[in-house]
Amino acid sequence: ADLIDRALRIMGNEIRHRAHVVMVRREPVMLRSNAGRLLQVMINLLSNALHAFGDRPAAQNRLEVSVWREEANACFSLRDNGCGIPAEIRGKIFEPFFTTKPIGQGTGLGLGICRSILEQLGGTITVESEPNAGSEFRVLLPAAT
Repeated sequence: ADLIDRALRIMGNEIRHRAHVVMVRREPVMLRSNAGRLLQVMINLLSNALHAFGDRPAAQNRLEVSVWREEANACFSLRDNGCGIPAEIRGKIFEPFFTTKPIGQGTGLGLGICRSILEQLGGTITVESEPNAGSEFRVLLPAAT
């Protein structure tokens, strides 16, 4: 939970002007993983969520953050009410160099790097999304015992 607080602070100015953040679930969780690399994953997910809002006014945009423990896993989810991800590209979003952003605005490396970091740390990342209804990214990592 401390790590998500750091990520939200780092992204604070950008988030403040783009969306309302709600902590939906907050349980103390200890990780065995590299905090710096996990912070990179969280910042990337937050940044992508902000892009999903497009040009909508900040008052319409919502980020829901959850942190909890599930058996031997530390869990983190980030849900936005942005544009969502069409089914036909959902399977490609973690591929290196795949991007939906205009030329010059995205490298297509963010989610691929996130998945790579999490897999190296023994974790996973999944996404559920509906066009025009938003997306939820869920991260599971081994929790410290």
